[in-house]
Amino acid sequence: MTHTAPGHIASSHIDRAEARRALQTLIREIEARPPRPPSVPVAPDGALTWLSGDAGTVGYRELRYDASEVVGHQSLAPLFVTDDRTLALLGRGDPDLAEGDGTSASDLVFFDIETTGLGGAGASVFMVATARVEAQALVVRQYVSPSPADEGALVDAVLGAIRAQDDPVLVTYNGRTFDAPFLDERATMHRRRGGLQSARHLDLLHTVRRGYRGMLPTNRLADVESLILGVTRPEFEVAGAEIPHWYFRFVRTGSMKYIDPILEHNAVDVVALAALVAHLHEGVTNGFSPTGLDPRRSLALGRLAVAGRRFAEATPHLEVAASTLERHGPREDAVRELASVYRATGRRTLAVPHWQWLAERSASHGAWARRELAIHFEHHTRDLSSALAIVEATTTPPPREDWSRRRDRLVRKLERAGGAPKAAATGV
Repeated sequence: MTHTAPGHIASSHIDRAEARRALQTLIREIEARPPRPPSVPVAPDGALTWLSGDAGTVGYRELRYDASEVVGHQSLAPLFVTDDRTLALLGRGDPDLAEGDGTSASDLVFFDIETTGLGGAGASVFMVATARVEAQALVVRQYVSPSPADEGALVDAVLGAIRAQDDPVLVTYNGRTFDAPFLDERATMHRRRGGLQSARHLDLLHTVRRGYRGMLPTNRLADVESLILGVTRPEFEVAGAEIPHWYFRFVRTGSMKYIDPILEHNAVDVVALAALVAHLHEGVTNGFSPTGLDPRRSLALGRLAVAGRRFAEATPHLEVAASTLERHGPREDAVRELASVYRATGRRTLAVPHWQWLAERSASHGAWARRELAIHFEHHTRDLSSALAIVEATTTPPPREDWSRRRDRLVRKLERAGGAPKAAATGV
C-alpha cells in the first residue's frame, strides 16, 4: 500500500479548486462576449430548390436584401442610387462606363463563380452567384450543379439569368481575367454561346489596386471585406483552396453539410461586391461630411478621379485624405497626389508647401518633392538661389536625375544674372 503525504493531498485539492475557478471565470467571460456578427445579414429564404431539365439538374436559391440591410458596417442603401458618374469613376476611364451614359444600379449584375480548378482539362464550374437590384431589393441568385455531368444545366441557367437584362454591366472581382473567360469557355464546351467577355464589365480588383494601393496588406477580396467593409467571415468557413474538395464530397455523399458552407462563402463574396460599390458611392456623395468621413476611401476616390483626369473631383477627396490620414505612408501618398493635382491644374503655389513637407519628412517621396521644388523655383518663379540651395542640400538625388548638371546650369544662370549662389539650405 502506498501512502501519500497529507501535504501533497492538500496541494492537489488546492490545484483542482484553482483550476475549477479559472475555468468558471473563462466560461463567464466567453458568455459575456458579444455575439459574432454575421458575415452578411441572415436571409430566411435560403433553401436550395432542385430543378431538372433536358440538360440536367441545377440547384437554385434566392436571397433578398433591402436597402436597410447592413453588410459589415456598410449600409446597402447607397447602392440603390449609384449612378453613371460614380460607375465611370470606379471604371477609371473605361469607355464601357462613361459619365452621362445613363448607367444606373439596375444595370449592374454582380457575379462570382466557384470552380473545381483554375482552368485546363477537367476544371469545371459548379456554383455561380449573381446579384442585381430589383424593385428596391438586392436579389442574390445562386446556382449549383449537383455533379460535373450537370454543368450544362448550370451554364444554361446562369447565361439565361444574365441575358434577361439588356446590356448589363458585369461587376466582379478579377472577373475580367478569370470568371468571365472561364464561364465562356465552359459554355463553348457545352456548345453554348457565352459572350460574357464582350459584355460591359466593372472589375473591382483593378479599382481596389489603384485606389487602395499601400493601404491593404493584399488586394484579396477577403482583405477588402474585412478591413474596408468590416465584414466578418463565418468562424468555421471553408478556405478557398479547400472548396473543390468539399464539393466532391458533396457529389459523393449528397450531404448538404458539404455544400452549405460553400454557398455561404459564395453569397458573402457577391454581396460584398455590392457593399463595396455602396461604400464608394457613399464616399462620392457624402465623403466630406463628418458622418461620411473615411480618409482611406477619400484617398482611393481621389486616386481614381486622377486616373480619369477628373481633377476638380479629385481635389476635395485628396485634401481630406492629406489632412486626416493617420498612417504616415498613405498620408505621404495623399500629399503627393494632391500636390500633383495642384500642379496639373496650374495652382503651383498651393503645391509648394506640400512639396516642402514631403522634402522634409518623406523617405519615399522626398527626392521627387525636391526635384519638383527645384523645377518650380528655377522655371516658374525664377528664384535661382532657392533652386540652387535645394540642389546643394540634397544628398540623394532623385532617380534618373542628373543633379550635377542641374547644379552647374543654375550656377551659370546666377553668374550671368550677377548674383552669388545662395548658401545651402537645411531641412530639404
